[in-house]
Amino acid sequence: MANSLPDEGPIDITRRPFLADLGGASDPAAEGAPAAQGGLAGLFADATGANASGLHAVPPVTRAEGPVDPFLAMPASRLIHEVPGPPPAQTGDAPTAQQAAPTAYPAPHPAEPQAWAQQQWAPPQEQAPAPQAPAPQAPAQQAQIQVQPPTWPEYMPQALPQQQPEPAPQTQPINRPQAAAAPASDPLLTEDIDWDLVAQHVQALDLQNGIGRSRDTFDVATAGAAPETAEEQQAWQQISDLVDRHVNQLALQRGELFAWSAAKKAAHIQAVFDEAFRYGRLAPLLREDLESFNVYGAEKVVVTRPDGSKDELPPIARTDDELEKLVQRVVNDRGRSFAVPHGKIRIDIGGARFTALGGPSIVEHPLIAVRKHNHVDVDMAQLVSLGTLTPRMAAFLTASMRSYLSHLVSGWAYTGKTTFLRALTSSLPVDEPIVTIETERELYLHKLTHRHSEVIPLQYLPDANAGDDRSAAFSLEEAIEYANRANAQTFLFGEILGDREAAAAIKALQGGKGASSTIHAKSAYKAIQRLANLLTSAAGLSDDLVPQREIMESINLIVQLEVLRTPDGHRRRVVREIAEVVPGDAAAGRPQLPITKTLYVWDDARGAHVAQERPSEGLQRELLSSGSLRNDFFDEWAA
Repeated sequence: MANSLPDEGPIDITRRPFLADLGGASDPAAEGAPAAQGGLAGLFADATGANASGLHAVPPVTRAEGPVDPFLAMPASRLIHEVPGPPPAQTGDAPTAQQAAPTAYPAPHPAEPQAWAQQQWAPPQEQAPAPQAPAPQAPAQQAQIQVQPPTWPEYMPQALPQQQPEPAPQTQPINRPQAAAAPASDPLLTEDIDWDLVAQHVQALDLQNGIGRSRDTFDVATAGAAPETAEEQQAWQQISDLVDRHVNQLALQRGELFAWSAAKKAAHIQAVFDEAFRYGRLAPLLREDLESFNVYGAEKVVVTRPDGSKDELPPIARTDDELEKLVQRVVNDRGRSFAVPHGKIRIDIGGARFTALGGPSIVEHPLIAVRKHNHVDVDMAQLVSLGTLTPRMAAFLTASMRSYLSHLVSGWAYTGKTTFLRALTSSLPVDEPIVTIETERELYLHKLTHRHSEVIPLQYLPDANAGDDRSAAFSLEEAIEYANRANAQTFLFGEILGDREAAAAIKALQGGKGASSTIHAKSAYKAIQRLANLLTSAAGLSDDLVPQREIMESINLIVQLEVLRTPDGHRRRVVREIAEVVPGDAAAGRPQLPITKTLYVWDDARGAHVAQERPSEGLQRELLSSGSLRNDFFDEWAA
């Protein structure tokens, strides 16, 4: 029977630098205080010797002397980074009740799981979004993860008074029937826009240098509403002058009753700017605080917000033909093509994944599906603060990445597989050469230069989208061959969707000393079975013996993700399981096939992660030989 581990102690992830705080007091207020023992500091190796409790003391971290990463035994000054805290309150704003009293999330008591299960966590009250002015907005920035520390758990050891309690796992509310739909904040989603007039004003613009930067060279999907370059600023002034002349002429010809309001005028200026420099009618949706949205022909738009709620918005095109022309424009801007009719495309549009299908044969009406990448700059510390996994699990996975083991991240759509893979990769040294291989770019590690200084982002380009020069096509097989010659030993294969990706992914997992990928599956064991089925189909085999053997030799760990939905109408992304891939018992006349050995699992009854089975001796040796963990890390494992 699985037993839970002794708690590793609280950790203040909201303070910075995060990794330095794990080793002891590092802020001026804590100077001179004795370093707290226990907690995560007790999990890692150090050369200072053992204290009275048998655990090694980790000295306070100072940047001048070369910091020591408490996750590791090795010096890792380059890996210490600042975790942005919550944004400061605006001047004059009184603190809300939610800010004054952070929410306490009850921690499971090892001896009283049933009593803890009866406790109810009260989520913070939802606040209606403040209406935004129709004037141009500042450039959009990456979403920041907000963290609120909980109260100190009563059962925690009292010998750690200097440390702050572990932050409460954040949950996200899902759509509740009684709640009113959140209004759209972008004025272009509410104002009645004359798009024919918008097109006329775009044609009337006098842009001496074209439209400035090309839309295939910057992240259009995350660009702000306001001008961001000198060319855009000049064009904005031209647009304003055009609209002023039009409004004045309209008032002179038809009277003051036909004069435009300030809101209508600002919305029209923004619409013209978006048509010239952004993605036209898609731009307001891309600027909204959304997780994803689907455009169903000229009928409706359905958006999914970060809290899981769904809303229906007006259509962004008057006809199906108009929508397909919009798709063609977006795709052409990214150097690809979309056939009309019967087109299909999956591309990265600079900060979001764009999928489109054309009618009428494939679907009755054109369909656009966009998934925004709201959390790109993320690490394991932030996932711990959100309650996705525990500090001990984070230490385990950090050591596995730095030991160059191979990982498969599994889960359904919207469980956060790509985000988790980014966070997992943040455990590597900054100068570690990394090759990413994707059918459409989503990882964006090459843009996180403060985390990864040497990234080669390879992207598949099929023959049909290579333009007139068919030699420009770049297959997945060529990407794997190039990766093996790129002086890198860490490969990341974006996502295994079908036979083609499975065949390429297994080569990447075999070719890289440390390689990782993602796949859609219900559990860790079913991830093995699905990958084996895809490989069997790709190779045209009659059984899966060879694919199963390849999987057993290529994958070390499987991380299964899941979105939990609680009775109070909230959701939370968690690591459901961390499993080791080990050989199973050989059946009569058959070789050993891979099975999963669950190391950590989410316990629904306790509402917490617990350790289940001890890792194999071979895996323990791999992790300990890297010097990443204390020598007694596995002695504290559940019996």
